[in-house]
Amino acid sequence: MNTWRATFFGAILDAVKMNALIDQEGSYCSMFHANLRTVAGALTSTLRQLSNNRLDPRAPAQIEKVVYDLGILSLEMGSQRSHVYLDKCQYGQKVKPGDRFKDETESRTTEVTVDLMTQPCLIRAGDGRDDLFSEIVIVKGDFVSQKT
Repeated sequence: MNTWRATFFGAILDAVKMNALIDQEGSYCSMFHANLRTVAGALTSTLRQLSNNRLDPRAPAQIEKVVYDLGILSLEMGSQRSHVYLDKCQYGQKVKPGDRFKDETESRTTEVTVDLMTQPCLIRAGDGRDDLFSEIVIVKGDFVSQKT
């Protein structure tokens, strides 16, 4: 599913960057540009109200550029093939503190029994391009171990 989503957003991104299919009614590229116009118009209108109609005449063009850049960024983020997930440990589970989890004693040599997980481990799988399987720990999980 993640690969399909990434391919779909990647295709839209490619079409938008090539400026293709804008005139074709109902194409994703034309919907993207229509959405940009709507967002830029709403933002310009709001800024006009906030400035008591004293908005610089160059502002609408600058707002359109910022909105376009944000739209491209969102398509680029959608086309990433990596995904983020949480790993957890449960009460009574034997865990060896290390790469994914740490406990209050910072014991790395022995396996301990989990009493209470206080923070899950946040992991990114894949590099965003071709690798879909490598894992990088973004935030190490934390737990309180049972006392023996």
